Amino acid sequence: MRLMDENDDKVEESQTRPTPLLNVRRFKDPIHDFIPFSYEVCAIIDTRKEKPFLFEIVANKRNGLDVDKFDYIARDTHAIDMKVNLSLTRLIHSARVIKDEICYHIKDANQIYELCHTRFSLHKRVYSHKTAKAIEYMLIDALLAAEPHMKFARDIFDPKRYLHLTDDIRIRIEASESPELQSARDILNRIHRRDLYRMVDWKVFPWAFQHDCREIFTPEKIVRAAQAEERMPQVKDEAQYRALIEELNPEHVIVDISMMHYGMKDKNPLDTVSFYSKHKPDNSGKAHPHDVSLLMPAEFGELLLRIYTKEKRFARIVRDAYNLILHDVLTEQGKNDDPLADDDVLTPPHEEERPSTPPRKKGPIARVQSASGCLISDRTPLSQNNFTEVPQYHGAQNTSPSSRTKYKGSGLKRAREDGSRSPPTKKKARP
Repeated sequence: MRLMDENDDKVEESQTRPTPLLNVRRFKDPIHDFIPFSYEVCAIIDTRKEKPFLFEIVANKRNGLDVDKFDYIARDTHAIDMKVNLSLTRLIHSARVIKDEICYHIKDANQIYELCHTRFSLHKRVYSHKTAKAIEYMLIDALLAAEPHMKFARDIFDPKRYLHLTDDIRIRIEASESPELQSARDILNRIHRRDLYRMVDWKVFPWAFQHDCREIFTPEKIVRAAQAEERMPQVKDEAQYRALIEELNPEHVIVDISMMHYGMKDKNPLDTVSFYSKHKPDNSGKAHPHDVSLLMPAEFGELLLRIYTKEKRFARIVRDAYNLILHDVLTEQGKNDDPLADDDVLTPPHEEERPSTPPRKKGPIARVQSASGCLISDRTPLSQNNFTEVPQYHGAQNTSPSSRTKYKGSGLKRAREDGSRSPPTKKKARP
């Protein structure tokens, strides 16, 4: 097995994949080419059946509960001074391996839900913040502009040079006086001046609209909608507005679609976690909504659509074009039937007649909505909780030597506490 040479241009198409750095070639998995016999080692690890749960400690593909998530959530919430009601140490001590799967105590189900909700909150409030996204796109554009001259993307094929591919590349671009890097330096200088890409509009879509959003809202369609002569809005300076439209091209528009979820896409994260109880510590099972809580959200995933422009002078044009496309979508599908109705206000105006509260359904337990948004039944199932069911002969006196030895220490402790002890001596007052 050999590494790829810098002058080796013959790469099979099956070994390449698209990369954001122009047309730079990459292997399907370069790490395998850096480590000798890595394919053979991975094949052995994947086929071994001994303790497969060990791989779930660092990267849990089953439900996403791993130490990596524990680490960055604890670190980032502390860094931004975000108060959360989480006890990650409690979850670690609650973990138990049952049938080669890491399970947790049923009483910690709410802690796991809170952990997943905190992840969603961090992504929406911090990681995918509109300003953070704007700077991210600016850094990408700066690297794309500098790559033809610096050619740092090829360093991923050389392990020795890859070690030096760090964040100091930004400093190298800013310190350079090469005219080929002038465009990259201009973008980085805009970040320092806070002259960032402008977000002109945003909207939240249901999870099921992923394909539709990517097909409908594209930079090319936004530019075509802006250049439509028959739908030009009324403006004061029409000549200047038309001149800006002529300069507008798809490179000035960014359509960002961020997928926000609780860690398992649009699924309830608790549905992928197995739990045990103190009465049955060696048996695990899935928790139903009525075992944890009926106050779960109906949806666990959403799409956050943001429209950016790289130059502020195009902000109004891009916003108007986006709203035209959105209006056409609502008109075609029917606003009454479309869940994406673009309401002007979140709260109905006072002059509108509010619907009266429906009469409460008679019965000891009302209809409830499950986490999936479907009605569980006309009544909450009145079956016994699976995690509080006491097994047969539970609590019977165990006279085995191990049990006597196990509780011997606690009995002596109680005897010392209940026994007569001499009261503490009073200190004599100093003369």
